[in-house]
Order: sequence, then C-alpha cells, then structure tokens
Amino acid sequence: MRFSISSELQSHILAATREAMVESGIVNVPRVANRIHRANLHENVALEDIELRQLQAAQMFRAAIVFDRGDSMDFLPGIGAILTVMPEQ
Repeated sequence: MRFSISSELQSHILAATREAMVESGIVNVPRVANRIHRANLHENVALEDIELRQLQAAQMFRAAIVFDRGDSMDFLPGIGAILTVMPEQ
C-alpha cells in the first residue's frame, strides 16, 4: 500500500537519520522513529509508517542499522544485533 507524508515530515525523517549517523554511526530505527512520531503527532501518521520511511532513508544513506526498542538510550556499537546494509553489486 502506498501512502504519502508531508514534505515537512519527510525532511524531519531525513534530518534525524543523518543526525543519528553522525552522532553514533548507527541508526536505531525504532528509537529515532519514535522520537519523530512524538514530535509530529499533528501529522497523524502511524509509527510503523514513519519506521518504514526511516528505514528506507537509512538504507539510502547506507548506514549501519539496529532495531533496538530497549528502554536504555545508551547504545554501544558492537553490542546488540546490528544489520549493516551493504550496497548491491
């Protein structure tokens, strides 16, 4: 199913993804998407849709991706399940 989001929300997703890459080198999709969702409740977009768009952005940037919904905001690279997206050959 295709859905559309505002250009403002798309810009927020891209900026948050780049910021996560710069800060830690890893994009934690559920945590960053949750932050984006809470900051944009007025958009009335499901968290799952934001997670999908954020995952697509992280893949576009070829970022290391982690899916950690844990309560701790401290994430040390090398701990936990990390999926590195490799470019297609």
